[in-house]
Amino acid sequence: MEGIWPESESFSDRDMGEIPSRWRGVCQKGEKFHVSDCNRKIIGARWYIKGYEAEFGKLNTSDILEFLSARDAVGHGTHTSSTAAGAFVGNASFMGIARGIARGGALRARLAIYKVCWATGGCSSADILAAFDDAIHDGGQALYLGEHVDKFYGIVYAEDIASDNADSTDARKPTVKFSTTKTVLGTVIAPEVAYFSSRGPSSLSPFVLKVPL
Repeated sequence: MEGIWPESESFSDRDMGEIPSRWRGVCQKGEKFHVSDCNRKIIGARWYIKGYEAEFGKLNTSDILEFLSARDAVGHGTHTSSTAAGAFVGNASFMGIARGIARGGALRARLAIYKVCWATGGCSSADILAAFDDAIHDGGQALYLGEHVDKFYGIVYAEDIASDNADSTDARKPTVKFSTTKTVLGTVIAPEVAYFSSRGPSSLSPFVLKVPL
């Protein structure tokens, strides 16, 4: 994800208990982000830049708004964090419109932030994997990967993983694209789940793994 803006009321630790003793994470300081920015709600924060700079070159923050820390410069990380686990915020509105109460899906949950994406739009796979390793070691119980939508990401063929002669020179380079959801009107809903999609591995394509429904 792209970090967090810890001053948001959504991340208040009011009425939250002590941090669980099983938690082994840290609050890593950086540009405009201090250890004191963590609390009983934001219990951990790390940021990863080595993979990005090895892949894309040194990150130049002179011509973009970005912080070399877990602080969010684009708003996406703060948005997704508050949507998932934001605390109650009364009298919330969008510039005075739609006033009401804002809250996340699991408002009592705690947050640990692992910033791996930057304002340039770049995210390094090495940084993402390092963040996963740290999150598991720190004692995280649920992991969320906030990807950018409308962008293509490389994927691996399951068939190639099982193949004895597959290597990095394989010409096939499949990609997947995450897109925003949208409502489609006037479309007839399928009466049942398609057989091929719902019955687990198929004898026609045994290398495609699926969860039986």
